[in-house]
Amino acid sequence: MLVPLLALALVGGFMPMSHWLLEVLWLAGVCIFFGWLALRVWRAGVFVGADGVEVRNVGRTNVVRWDDVDRFSTERIGRLNFVVVHRRSGGGIVLRAAGSYSRAKAKRWRDQLEAARRC
Repeated sequence: MLVPLLALALVGGFMPMSHWLLEVLWLAGVCIFFGWLALRVWRAGVFVGADGVEVRNVGRTNVVRWDDVDRFSTERIGRLNFVVVHRRSGGGIVLRAAGSYSRAKAKRWRDQLEAARRC
């Protein structure tokens, strides 16, 4: 993708030759950032395994072991209802991938996580 942009910058003549490299580097940086962001959004989710819960939010991935899970709850943040993992060691992790306008749907997800914890 960078090669066609570089060719367009060199041949197209829409920018002065003194600034073409800065503009191409800036555009490449923007493309890399949005590519990283799209990848993180695509990977977001809540994954349950034998060891615990893996929470992949857009900014951070957290793994909470089953023995550290105190409880799951639903909380309203803004207009959305989210499932929250409360740790025995303190603090909570908001499951951004498990957010919905429907309170019933968030409670259903919470109940599914509680059932997985009991297994």
